[in-house]
Amino acid sequence: AGDERAVRELRYESDEGLAGLWRVFAAADAEGAERSDARMLLVDDSSDGVAWLVVGGAHGLVLEHVESAAVVREPYLLLSKTTPL
Repeated sequence: AGDERAVRELRYESDEGLAGLWRVFAAADAEGAERSDARMLLVDDSSDGVAWLVVGGAHGLVLEHVESAAVVREPYLLLSKTTPL
């Protein structure tokens, strides 16, 4: 539904309930050591209308919580279009 662009930070709540600002990276290797910019684009979502799809590298995404330094791995994120970025 729109152009693809880089994303470096976003607001997110992990499955463990840790919410706030997260740095987000594309992971090229299983350990998450080889990183580059994650990409995001607007996509049609049957339940939410239009949503942000955030994608990473061959090994998904690495997210680092800014306040706590917690690290979470996700294959991708599908976020509401109203999510502050």
